[in-house]
Amino acid sequence: MKKALICLLSMVFVLAMGSMVLAAVSGPCVNCHTMHNSQGGDPMMLGGVTGPLGALVRSSCLGCHTTTLSDPLATPSGGSGLYPFVKSTTAGFNDDNCLAGGFFPADDGTANQGKAHSLGSTAAPPGYNATPDWYTGDTNGLSCAGTNGCHGSQSVLDEMGAIKGGHHAPPTVYRILWAYNNGTVTGVAGIGATDYEKALIAGTSAPPGSYARSAATKARNIYKAGTTNDTVSRLCANCHGQFHSDVGSASPWHRHPTDVKLPNEWTVQLDTLETDVDAKYNPFGFDALVTTGKKYATCLSCHRAHGTANKDLLRFAYLTGDTGTAAIQSAGSGLHYGCLGCHNKQR
Repeated sequence: MKKALICLLSMVFVLAMGSMVLAAVSGPCVNCHTMHNSQGGDPMMLGGVTGPLGALVRSSCLGCHTTTLSDPLATPSGGSGLYPFVKSTTAGFNDDNCLAGGFFPADDGTANQGKAHSLGSTAAPPGYNATPDWYTGDTNGLSCAGTNGCHGSQSVLDEMGAIKGGHHAPPTVYRILWAYNNGTVTGVAGIGATDYEKALIAGTSAPPGSYARSAATKARNIYKAGTTNDTVSRLCANCHGQFHSDVGSASPWHRHPTDVKLPNEWTVQLDTLETDVDAKYNPFGFDALVTTGKKYATCLSCHRAHGTANKDLLRFAYLTGDTGTAAIQSAGSGLHYGCLGCHNKQR
C-alpha cells in the first residue's frame, strides 16, 4: 500500500510539472510491475506471457498492446485509461480502423507477407546497412524494442530494459524512439496526436477516383525532418540505411529521397494542412516541429511503421487488387493522395 501511494504521489508530481514532462501512465505500480512474479502462489504475468521479464514488468509489448476487440484506442478489460492497441486477435483492424503506426495482422502468416514488420523474423531488413552493425534481430528475431527492434535504446538487448522509464515520464522523444547514429543515441523529435490519429484515419475513407475534404480537421502527428539526427527517417535508417543515404545528392535520384525538401513549385496537399484525406495518405515532415514551412518527404509519408493491409507497409494501395483501398493510384486530376499527393504533375 505504501509503495502504491508513493508511486501515485510521484505521478501527481509529474503531472504538476506540466510543460516539462508528460506522464503516460497512472494508477498503482502493481498494474504494470511485479516484485517477485508471484502473488498467493500464482504468477503475476498478463496477456498469456510467461516471465519473469526485465524491469519487473508483467507483460511484453504486444501482451499489453493487443486486444480481443476492434477498438484501437480503448480501455482494456479490467484496466483503466486508454491503451493504444496495435494488434487485434479478432482481425478487427484494417486501414480505416487503426492508429498512426498501423497494425500487426491477427495472423502474421504467408497471406500477410510483406504487409507488416514481421515480429520474430530473422530475415535481413531490406536496404540494411551493416555499418554500424548494432542490429541483432537477424539472430534473435525482430522484436519491438532494443537491439532487436525499433523502440527504446538500440544499445540494450532486453526489450524492457531498452524502454525502461519511457512509459512514466517520457523525455522529449517521439513515441519512445531513439536513433542510433554511429554509437550516439539521439531522441527522435515529433509531436504525437493524443488520439494516435484514430479520428483522422477512421473519418477520411475516400473511394478510388474521388476526393473528400473533411469539414473539420483532425489531430495528426507532426514529424521532424531535415538533415539532423533526430528525424523519424533517420530512425528508419537504423536498419534501412541504404534507402536513406544511397540516393544521390540531387535529381535524378538513385532511390526515393527522404529528409529532402519538396520543390516550391509543387502543388502538394492542396498547399494546406487542413485536408484530412491528404494528411492521412501523405503526411509530410518539417524542419521544425510546426505545421508551416518547407515540406519534406519522410519514410512515413508512404509507409506505416507496424503494418497495413497493403504490400510493403504502404499507407495506400499501390496496385489494383491490393487489399487496401482499391486502385488508389488510378490516374485522375482529382487525386491528391498516395504517390500523386506529391507528384502533382503526374495526376
